[in-house]
Amino acid sequence: QSAGFRSTTILFESRFAGHIFERYDTEHDGRISCNLGWNLVPELWGRGFIAQALTQLIEDRFRINPSMEFIALC
Repeated sequence: QSAGFRSTTILFESRFAGHIFERYDTEHDGRISCNLGWNLVPELWGRGFIAQALTQLIEDRFRINPSMEFIALC
């Protein structure tokens, strides 16, 4: 079983707004799963930034591997 980690920075008006964290695992049957977590500066909460960033990130990851499984961690 292998694993990997990636962090993507979210910018708003060229300033730091938060991160999306991705932790990848390869399951015993060969499937790849991605655990997602995120943080956002409190001033931007409730404005849809995380939803927009996650949508773009997941679409990009699906283009690379259409069978990837995503798990959101809250």
